[in-house]
Amino acid sequence: MPMSADSLDPPICDVFGWLMSSHAFQLNKHFYPTEPDFFIYDANGTQLFTPPECFDGPLGGQCMGIKGKPRDMWSLGCVLFVLAFGHCPFWAESNIELQLMIIQAELQLPEGGPGSHEFRQLVTSLLSRDPTARPSARALRQSPWLTLLLEPCRLRPSGLSQETYLALADVTLSDAAATSGTRLPAADRLLMVCPREDVSGRNSECPYAAEATAERSLASGLQTAAGAAALAVLWTLAPVMLACASLAGTRGRRMLDRPRIVRCAGAEEPAAEGSSGAEASKQQVVTPWEVEAGEDGVDYDKLIETFGCQPISAAQIERIERLTGKRAHRFLRRGLFFSHRDLDDLLDAYEKGEPFYIYTGRGPSSESLHLGHLVPFLFTKWLQEAFDVPLVIELTDDEKFLFKKDLGIDEARRLAWENAKDIIACGFDPAKTFIFRDTDYIGQLYPVALQIQKRVTLRTAQNTFGFTLSDNIGKCAFAAIQASPSFAISFPDFLKAGMRCFIPQAIDQDPYFRLCRRVADDLKWPKPALIHSKFLPALQGHQTKMSASVQSTALYMTDTPKKLRKKINKNAFSGGGKTLEEQQKYGANLDVDVSYQYLKIWLEDDEELAHIGTEYAAGRMLTGEVKRPGAFSALAVAQRRLV
Repeated sequence: MPMSADSLDPPICDVFGWLMSSHAFQLNKHFYPTEPDFFIYDANGTQLFTPPECFDGPLGGQCMGIKGKPRDMWSLGCVLFVLAFGHCPFWAESNIELQLMIIQAELQLPEGGPGSHEFRQLVTSLLSRDPTARPSARALRQSPWLTLLLEPCRLRPSGLSQETYLALADVTLSDAAATSGTRLPAADRLLMVCPREDVSGRNSECPYAAEATAERSLASGLQTAAGAAALAVLWTLAPVMLACASLAGTRGRRMLDRPRIVRCAGAEEPAAEGSSGAEASKQQVVTPWEVEAGEDGVDYDKLIETFGCQPISAAQIERIERLTGKRAHRFLRRGLFFSHRDLDDLLDAYEKGEPFYIYTGRGPSSESLHLGHLVPFLFTKWLQEAFDVPLVIELTDDEKFLFKKDLGIDEARRLAWENAKDIIACGFDPAKTFIFRDTDYIGQLYPVALQIQKRVTLRTAQNTFGFTLSDNIGKCAFAAIQASPSFAISFPDFLKAGMRCFIPQAIDQDPYFRLCRRVADDLKWPKPALIHSKFLPALQGHQTKMSASVQSTALYMTDTPKKLRKKINKNAFSGGGKTLEEQQKYGANLDVDVSYQYLKIWLEDDEELAHIGTEYAAGRMLTGEVKRPGAFSALAVAQRRLV
């Protein structure tokens, strides 16, 4: 049975008949001749070399029918990039940021290094985001740059004809299996091209090549037998690439010395040595624990594309109004809730009379909720009333204890109850609402959490959330705890078994429930439907969300009306002109004006909001008028607090 090692490193391969075995500390993978392209269904390996279609999201969905060879070409392009320029084409602090960067980024070749047009064209084609646009192994071997460099350098091993060498470029183990008369299997041919004594990565003059290739697993990209042939070309090419890298001043450079990529809009290209992140424009970062927008604010269209969710349509809003007999909430009408997963399926079931329940929650990190926290709760209250359904609210005191270094367990539990007062003040139906604190209810959640934990690998948790070896193990385990309320079986005394779940949430929480939805089919439980909200911008600007961790950026429910007005007047970022003349001439940028964005959320009257927007954008209204106390009277209503 043909096999391939998890690490395609020629110096550690031996050949025994038709078996290609590896002495690496990874399991080998079988290739079945009946499978086209002998695709390995495995996600192990180094993400630095993984193509975008291997990650979750629309790229992965669109490329399910793409065979493995284009993935090999991407990984090969990454290695050539490393050998030429001394660093990886994409790099980030965490796995989840790296995945987002690979999916979103457009390749930028650094200045310096091999400067020929042919070489840059070759690397660019290998690192195309479109798998079908990447060259085949044969096309790679026949590319102008390789044709010019390989033959003069006589890199082809002696005794191997040009014809045989070219044939090797596209060889697969299926070729070897089909030609039973030959005594030269594909693995033998691979080793002929890459003899042990000729592996330049082991040369003392090339320490960087050894680290960049031999010590880096390419398994996530080299998923087919064709990958072996592609890597053969790489190993043959390595001496030339190292010579070019030496000329570019990267000779002997080690991986730990590579320039780090700052979080910027141009994060596809590493920051120059000695430059600071402040000198570059910001890159969008959205995780469950961090939100940092680009210069133009959060790009929600890009988040939809990256996360693989769907935008909410006008037809869906009209359908909600028809099914509930109520006008859509202003958060829906104005696009604050903007994307979803399986909303149509949930509405189909509701229309058939099938019940569902709502699940939302709060991670207590402050004495009081700020207005950004209120967005999902106020919308959830409307959903509960409109659909007349039960609601469960999770207070994740365990999460905050695990993720906040200086927070003790007793303090986390206390903050949970303080936050519960603000949540209750929103006006949920007491008979149909169950609020619980994780540390109190864990006995009921734990059996469900165990089922989820058993089906989620550590690698999946790392890839989804970006956990590192320095993170405590409780962080990994918590993902299953937060996912457990998504299944009605967690609440046997409150809900009917098998009920569907509907989860209103901010878009940064989506990774938790993507993971939850993955295991639902295996557990034979209904997948939760999700609806995502945008972020309430911080007072200082639209480049980050309002956060309880930075009190100066937030408006709290405990703020007095006087304090609230003072914060808005003093700190709210203005999109208006710097002077009266500029404002009257150019008008205001409504997209970045924080006061106007708050009005979009809290001002109920659509006509008044439209009037303010028109006048302010045209320069006929000043920033001070937009910030007038009367316009924010809705905030006082939102401040109700249970005594």
